[in-house]
Amino acid sequence: MINKMLDNCFQTELNTRVEEVREDNGLYWHCFRDTIFYQGKGGMADDTGMINKRPVKGLKVEEGRFWHLLDEKLEGNVFMNVNPHMRFLKCQAHTAQHLISALVESIYGVQTVSHHVGTDECYVEFDLRDFNKKMAIELQVTCNGLIRDDLDVTILYPSQKDARQLCPNKKLPSEDIRLVRIGNLDVTPCGCMHVPSLRYLQMVQIIGYEKSSRGYRIRYACGDQLLNNITQRYEVLDEACETLSVPHIYLNTGISKLIAQKGAMQKELEDWRRRYFDKECQDVVQTEKSCLYKRCDGYTAADVRQLAKMIVENSDKAVCFLIQEGDKAKVVIAKGAQSSYDLTGIKRLLMEKFQCKGGGSAMFMEFGGAYSEAMEAALQEMIDTAE
Repeated sequence: MINKMLDNCFQTELNTRVEEVREDNGLYWHCFRDTIFYQGKGGMADDTGMINKRPVKGLKVEEGRFWHLLDEKLEGNVFMNVNPHMRFLKCQAHTAQHLISALVESIYGVQTVSHHVGTDECYVEFDLRDFNKKMAIELQVTCNGLIRDDLDVTILYPSQKDARQLCPNKKLPSEDIRLVRIGNLDVTPCGCMHVPSLRYLQMVQIIGYEKSSRGYRIRYACGDQLLNNITQRYEVLDEACETLSVPHIYLNTGISKLIAQKGAMQKELEDWRRRYFDKECQDVVQTEKSCLYKRCDGYTAADVRQLAKMIVENSDKAVCFLIQEGDKAKVVIAKGAQSSYDLTGIKRLLMEKFQCKGGGSAMFMEFGGAYSEAMEAALQEMIDTAE
C-alpha cells in the first residue's frame, strides 16, 4: 500500500481526521483519513511521535489501511507530529545504504544480501568473496565524492513496463511499484523513506567490516548518526585522558605506561607473596605437630592451594586449611611424601558428617560445602586429638 505523503521526509506535522477506532485490551487502534507516520519495513523502523499530544504506541497496516495505537480514544479532527530528529537520522542511514549498495554491486558485481539500521551504526551485507581495508577506503572516498556532487534522490511511480526498463535486473512487486533513483547512479524498488538528495547525508564513514556466513558485512554511519558517534567517543576520550593526565595524542602512551606499572606491581606482589609463604613454610616445619590446622582468612583458594603444596613439598608435615566464603567453606588437606599422617579421617568427617563434596589423591584433597562453626570445631578437635 502506497502513501505518497511519505515521499517527503520533512513533512512531520499534519492535521487530519479520525475515520474509525477499534478497542484492543484497553488501548485503541485508530484509522485516520491521512497519515504521515511511517510503518516500519525494509530494515527501517517505525516513526515515533504524538497524535493530539498522546504518544503513538504502535503502527500496523491491516485491511489495506494504516492503523495507529493510542491509550486514549480520539474523535474528530486531530494533529499528528512525528519526531523529526529520529526520522531524519533513519532516512539518512537508509539512503546511505542505497548509495553503498549501488557502488558495491556495480564495482564488484555482487548482490546486497541484507541491511540493518541501528542506533549507533548500520551495516550492509553483500555476497562478497573478499573485502579489505583498501577496498573500504576506496568505497568511503567514492561515497563522499558523490555526496559532494549532491545527486538528487527522487521517488518514481512507473508502470510495470517502464519499471522493467529502469531496473531490468531487479525483482519488482506485482503492483504499487515505487522506485528510488539516485541521480544516474542507481534505480531500485523501495518502499522506505529517503532524504531528497545526497548532500543531506553530510558524510559517510565506513566504520569496519567483518566476514559473515554469506559474504561480508560493511558497517557504516553517516550524517547525524556519525556526529552523535563522534560526540560520544570524544566525551569518553576526554574522560580517559583526564584520568591519565595526558593529551589525546598520547593516550596510547599513557595506557602503555599504566599497563607496565600494573605488571611491575603484580610482579612485586607475587614476590611478597612468595616471601610470606616461605615464612609460613618455615613456621610449619619448626612446629612439633604432625598436622597443622589453620583458618586462612584473607586468602584466596589459589593462595591456599599454593601454600599447602609448598609446605608438603618441603616437609614431612600434613596441613588442613579452611577458607570461609560467605556461607560456604573450602577445605584443603595435604601431606608430604615422608608424612605418616592419615588424611582419611578428615576426609570421612567432611563428607559424612558435613556433606562436603570433593576428593583428590591420598596426598592432596580439596572439599567444599556449607560453612558452620561446628565444622571448624570438629576439624580442630580431630587434629588435636590425633597428636
